[in-house]
Amino acid sequence: MHNLKRKIRKDMILNFYRIFKHNTTYVLTFLLNYVLIDIVLINLMHIIANMSYFRLILLIYRSY
Repeated sequence: MHNLKRKIRKDMILNFYRIFKHNTTYVLTFLLNYVLIDIVLINLMHIIANMSYFRLILLIYRSY
């Protein structure tokens, strides 16, 4: 019983390793895409925020 459990665990680890090794490029590209999308979104948000600040400054400047 104990040996069976150990064998199952070993098989699971091996299968996981095999799947991971096979899909490493996929996982890496997914992570890279996720990170890149995150960076782009943050930058876009910053740009939009800066533009709105710029508009506010222009409005204040025009009102004087």
